[in-house]
Amino acid sequence: MAGVSILDSSTITLFVDIFKGAGRNAIDGKKKGGLKLNSQVPISGFVPSLVYLTEAACNDKVFFGQPVTQPRDINVFDKGYVNYQVWSEWKERGVFYAKG
Repeated sequence: MAGVSILDSSTITLFVDIFKGAGRNAIDGKKKGGLKLNSQVPISGFVPSLVYLTEAACNDKVFFGQPVTQPRDINVFDKGYVNYQVWSEWKERGVFYAKG
């Protein structure tokens, strides 16, 4: 059965001494340290079917090869998940996607 999933990420800010800073350097030179939580959430529920943790500075496209997809599945995500190879593989397998 085909399903609809949302792919998204959130940054969890932690102390910078242990985790590499994320994003651009601020004017004051400080950067946030933390974790990035990428998830695949079925649109019909609140519990993620997949959770993937990386350092906060890691690009979202690193997560993009992790979601399990079946033919006729629909995945919705933002422009941070740019990976033409994955999009091509999904197209060949009959997986649909919508990017905003």
